Amino acid sequence: MLEIDIASKVYQTAAGPPLLAIRGLRFAIAEGEFACLVGPSGCGKTTCLRILLGLERDYDGRIALPGGDPRIGVAFQEPRLLPWRTVEENVRLAQPVALRERPLDDLFARLGLAGFKHFYPGELSLGLARRAALARAFAVEPRLLLLDEPFVSLDEATASDLRALLVDVWQARPTTALMVTHNLREAVQLADRIFVLSARPGRVLGEYPVMIERGRRSPDAVRAISVDLATRFPGLA
Repeated sequence: MLEIDIASKVYQTAAGPPLLAIRGLRFAIAEGEFACLVGPSGCGKTTCLRILLGLERDYDGRIALPGGDPRIGVAFQEPRLLPWRTVEENVRLAQPVALRERPLDDLFARLGLAGFKHFYPGELSLGLARRAALARAFAVEPRLLLLDEPFVSLDEATASDLRALLVDVWQARPTTALMVTHNLREAVQLADRIFVLSARPGRVLGEYPVMIERGRRSPDAVRAISVDLATRFPGLA
């Protein structure tokens, strides 16, 4: 399983005292589980992902990744596509050499990109660019999937469509997944378990299992669970 035990993460600031971003952040995610981190801005959610990705190495604690040194798929808040490469070229670029000859037709079809693989990023809407970013994350055949608010700034209709696509692809290619989001309904729609973080310095206040099967998470059910979640953790909404 994925195990996180971060005793502390401190940022040195250019002026002023050091900033303690995380203190005592501990949780674990079972293999094949989809978990979400929610909490106030600045509580260390993205910092946690950066530590998992090896982008932040100066911290006190330990992490145990599934499989020891897994292949990680990641989607950031921005699509981060190279503008001089097509959608397919952007996706292929992230793949290990051994995977670059494998067909992507099924993945592109599931994400609604079948007719856009030869388009350049500048020719895509933001929603399509986000789909391409998801395709890139899954195309590496990850053992661990990390998602940092991949649907932020999209209108709700587009974001809802992309969440459904994400679930469809993830269920077809199950992997351990950890997603950061500020959107409670998004977390309820996607996650098996939701970890609620405190204000900075971030720590886990508690966890909330979403017991309803994904196929039964209607808008009314998602709304009711979100209200219950916000009631159990006052101030979260």
